[in-house]
Amino acid sequence: MKILVVTGRLAEAAVKKAVGDMADVLVLPMAVAALITPQKLISGFTASAFSHRKYDAVLVSGFSKFHFEKAEKELGSPIYLGPKHAADLKDALLSQIFSKTIPSCEFIRDQKRAHAREILEMSEKTAAPIFSIGSVSIGGASRMKILAEIVAAESLTQDELRSQVTQFVFDGADMIDVGFSPDADEKTVSAVFSFVKSISSVPVSVDAADFAQLRSGIAAGADLVLSADSRILNECGRMLSEKKSAAFPVFDRVAFVVIPDLFSEEDRLKTLEQNISVARELGMNKIIADPILSPPGNDFLLSLMDYSSFCRRNPDIPVLFGAGNVTELFDADSVGMNALLAEIANECGASVLFTPHAGDKGKGSVRELRTASEMMVLAGVRGSSPKDLGLNLLILKEKRKRPEFDLNFISERGVFDFLHLRDNELKNQETETAEAGARERPAVFSGSLNPDFTPDIKWGWKSDPLGNFLIGVLPADRLADHLICHCGFHSGSPEIRTLKRIQTPGRRLILAAHQKQIIAGIDSAFMLETILNQNLVSDLSHAGYLGRELQKAEIAVLLGRSYAQDDVF
Repeated sequence: MKILVVTGRLAEAAVKKAVGDMADVLVLPMAVAALITPQKLISGFTASAFSHRKYDAVLVSGFSKFHFEKAEKELGSPIYLGPKHAADLKDALLSQIFSKTIPSCEFIRDQKRAHAREILEMSEKTAAPIFSIGSVSIGGASRMKILAEIVAAESLTQDELRSQVTQFVFDGADMIDVGFSPDADEKTVSAVFSFVKSISSVPVSVDAADFAQLRSGIAAGADLVLSADSRILNECGRMLSEKKSAAFPVFDRVAFVVIPDLFSEEDRLKTLEQNISVARELGMNKIIADPILSPPGNDFLLSLMDYSSFCRRNPDIPVLFGAGNVTELFDADSVGMNALLAEIANECGASVLFTPHAGDKGKGSVRELRTASEMMVLAGVRGSSPKDLGLNLLILKEKRKRPEFDLNFISERGVFDFLHLRDNELKNQETETAEAGARERPAVFSGSLNPDFTPDIKWGWKSDPLGNFLIGVLPADRLADHLICHCGFHSGSPEIRTLKRIQTPGRRLILAAHQKQIIAGIDSAFMLETILNQNLVSDLSHAGYLGRELQKAEIAVLLGRSYAQDDVF
């Protein structure tokens, strides 16, 4: 396949280095490749040494917003969008899959992700589990499953419970664990558990230290029970003897997490295996062992050795790995920790990754562990390290740094002259860019605000005669519920459907409130453009301020961070 890569002077060296001998490179007398117009391409190609050649593909900048139909006719070759950055050219040329509407770097990334999903789906279909909890395969060659805990569930309202369950499932939880405090009575446990069970689309477990609480959860339809030590198992035995077992035939269908006797002087693994033997005698067929992962600074390494030893000795028993025991007790970002913990759990032979949602710093752990568990499957299929899999947990770090500006261009090549466009080219670019933006613009919509609203005027600020803005971040579902309940929207309206489709972490969006309108969205640039188009700003300093605050809010949304207007990010 004969390929021509078109670039400008700023990226010349990087493009030639990335391309090597895989393609020809045409450098046009413009600094920025993204600003190469169709006419510039035609004239530059015609005057070049490549003009007599026919190419299977001509690649222009992935940032380009122009339409190249006319140039295709003149060159006699199809013109496609290459990658946005020179560093990705090698992969694009190796793939030889191009699009006229999607930059090749995104196309390749999406292809890799889609291929990874296909591998994961096929792997899960063909994996032979040890047993299943509902439709969820446990153990064997199946993927490590994510069990997400709702802590102190009895203290939450039904709306809060629904929100947590919805978020956990959205983030990739395979099962939901409903945890109760010791002082929750049986009636409360039953009511709360029944409610969660009624709204959850995945299996639900009951988690308590008191046998009466566990019994209430089992009676309410628990799929899994956390956790059974010798004390709980003795209670189960007494109940069976009283009920003659036939009146309580749940032990063979409900899965039980069995733990060691933590306050015993005997070896922890010995008591764990003893408790598993008792559980089997009681008729518990679905047993998950939890050797207990110790927190950092408290025999963490020794507990990992217990996991490894238990899995080698009992390969037929699925194991629960309490990753939250580490992340909740370590003041460090959870992303990398969860990735490494998933790899450690995988090597130890674990089948279930358990994490609570007890603090703000733990938010996102379900999503991180789900991605990490999928990366372990993909790495296993490829027989490689968890790298270049189509999925990753890179949030703030980059695999490839973008090149810094080359100062030599200022003095040696007259970059400022090249950056200046003639009026007709500038007008053409603005028109075509606006048309492309209109087609590709993400969700932004506006509506009326309560006329009594007046944003605070803070000390030292120059107030805009057209009014000020209050900017914040909130879950899209909360905004949707408010619009339905208080603003006359119905659940099938386009605005509500748009809000339901938002896929940001925590499904949050940005809200910019003005006396005349509210603007909601997830893209700060388009939100600012909407504000300007609606003539809601009259002062340049105010427009600059809004741009800064909206960008901060967008970064907070994308990273799952909190945001407060005028506060340091």
